[in-house]
Amino acid sequence: MSLLLLLGCTPEPVSFAECAALVSPDLRTVCRVGQLDDVARDRELLLRQADSIQDPLERDMLLVELAVGDPRNQGWICKQVRHDYGAKKCEQVLGRPHLATPPKEERGPNPGKPPVTQPGPQMGTQP
Repeated sequence: MSLLLLLGCTPEPVSFAECAALVSPDLRTVCRVGQLDDVARDRELLLRQADSIQDPLERDMLLVELAVGDPRNQGWICKQVRHDYGAKKCEQVLGRPHLATPPKEERGPNPGKPPVTQPGPQMGTQP
């Protein structure tokens, strides 16, 4: 769902800082996650942006959302969480390692299993 629909008629924020102007903490988090999706691999920038959030619980909420959305980086992201609630949420995320498995199309063929083949003609039958 587009952030624009969530905001009604107000224009969609175009920067991380503009997300702070949103009234709802949930909308601010959704907005910030959207702004940080592209920089999630840049740890220093991500942490600078997270540290710019004045409310410590909103900061942790953002980090937990980023960890959920980026299983490959959730370990170091969760280490940045500062409060018990966020830490518990991160423990739940880290307790689900299957989320870190890349999609099948990125993994390629399974090296432990033979490729699936179509059954050939049975003996005594004609094609």
